[in-house]
Amino acid sequence: MRELGGIKRSTQGLYFFLFVSLSLIFALLAYYIPFGISFKLALSKYDAISPPEFVGLDNYKKMLQDKVFWTSLKNSFLYTLYVVPPVLILSFLIAVGLNQNTRFIRILRLFYFMPTVTSSVAISFVWVWFYNPEYGLFNTLLGFLGFKKFIGCQILRQL
Repeated sequence: MRELGGIKRSTQGLYFFLFVSLSLIFALLAYYIPFGISFKLALSKYDAISPPEFVGLDNYKKMLQDKVFWTSLKNSFLYTLYVVPPVLILSFLIAVGLNQNTRFIRILRLFYFMPTVTSSVAISFVWVWFYNPEYGLFNTLLGFLGFKKFIGCQILRQL
């Protein structure tokens, strides 16, 4: 009997069957059952109120005769043709640029990471404004409801 990783061959077959069956169960639940339900509904007249009524390929006939379908298909194709390749090329160039060791690398990294940092700073300023003890949104709402202003906001004033 050949062992692999200290596990007997008969036990390896059991583990293989267990792991593959778990993957198949997940694929069945996540992909194949929803696909089957969608396909069944595509062949039905269904308005989400009454039960589905089987109409066969009539929905597809209507779709192929609809001008809006062909316009949206053309727009999707043009979007894919004109937008996706430049975005991929630009993303690749940015990745290559961030990986180079040049004298402008710090400036390039600064421009690349600045949106991440500035959004966090902006969010923190909004929360400081919400909790401001004098003119903050939460204390103003508490005042309208007849409560005293929240004193715990004084801590934020020191920031």
